[in-house]
Amino acid sequence: MKIEGNNKSEKSQAARPSLVKRLLFSLLIFLALLVVLDRIIVLIGWPAWARHEGANNGDGVLLCYSSDPDDSFPLDLAESAADLARARPFFKDKAVLKRFVRDTPHCVSCEEFPRRQGAHPERPRKLALVGGSFTAAYGLELRYSLGPLLEQKLPQFNVNNYGYVGTNTEDVLGVVGDIMGSDVGLRGPHVGTEGVLYFYNLNDLEGADHPWANGLSWNATDEWWNHNGPSHLSPIFRISGLFRAYLIYKSRRLESDETVSNLKRAYLAPENRLHVERTMGRIKQMMELTRARGVGFLVVIYPMLHQDLAGRYPFGAIHKLLLNKCKEAGVKCVDGLPAFGGQDMVDLHVHRADAHPNKLAARLMVDYLIKGGHLPVSSKGP
Repeated sequence: MKIEGNNKSEKSQAARPSLVKRLLFSLLIFLALLVVLDRIIVLIGWPAWARHEGANNGDGVLLCYSSDPDDSFPLDLAESAADLARARPFFKDKAVLKRFVRDTPHCVSCEEFPRRQGAHPERPRKLALVGGSFTAAYGLELRYSLGPLLEQKLPQFNVNNYGYVGTNTEDVLGVVGDIMGSDVGLRGPHVGTEGVLYFYNLNDLEGADHPWANGLSWNATDEWWNHNGPSHLSPIFRISGLFRAYLIYKSRRLESDETVSNLKRAYLAPENRLHVERTMGRIKQMMELTRARGVGFLVVIYPMLHQDLAGRYPFGAIHKLLLNKCKEAGVKCVDGLPAFGGQDMVDLHVHRADAHPNKLAARLMVDYLIKGGHLPVSSKGP
């Protein structure tokens, strides 16, 4: 009996190294397959890093992107680096210029002055656009932006675009006040404005009195990416295709979850009701300023170009709330969401790294407003 027990023990001990070897061999095979898969992902370039950066451009901003898939960004930094270093103070820092040329070489210049002036100052009638970066056409050449597209459809009008990046309803109220006040004994693009068209974006709720001023971000993706994106990675992770795929998936999950949650909370949570009322109060003041001058006023609720992982637009309840508030306040408001029909929102982004409206979105919005008669002016004559 002892001999049998010893034999079993010896066989068991002999089997252990064999099992360990098999496990190690399997692990090595698995790691090798991961490396091969990682290299395949890198070779096919999917999913690629997608980034954009902005640089102060004197009158406006220079917006630069990591790729140019549909020939939207006419300035190639790699070809004009020397000229940029001479002409733009921002690029006199060689390290900054090198980073832009390496990471985001495809650029478009978004100057404010040509947008404000309009392309046809000789035309007898004027329409003013106000709002934030969606109105200002952040990331678009001037010819593809809302102003020139409206001017094509409204041959009697010069369209002055006063939108600028980072605005909110407090800022827009000030702009409308400037436009209305400048009609008194002054000359310039404001004079003779017949209508003011406010493209209200959902993040225009932000103001000094709003939770966003205390750190609540509507765009969780940007916040997370700025702290966890490729510029913060060690070289070994930066070159990994699998890790890149994980980061991109993680950022998209954040966009679908936290960003949506933040926006819904900002508008729909009971504790934020006062901020919505104050925002609508500013919009009502805009209407009163324009009405006192006999000028038309219209608010277009411009949708966030976002959909959840199931392909649904998640902010319908916010649009409904805003339309009801407009009705209560006597402000003429139009929902801009139907302009895009069943369009995939991703196809309306100016770039994979930038969810501002592209030229297709601008064209669809203008067509929707013109065909639906959604203008604060009569398009038929004074």
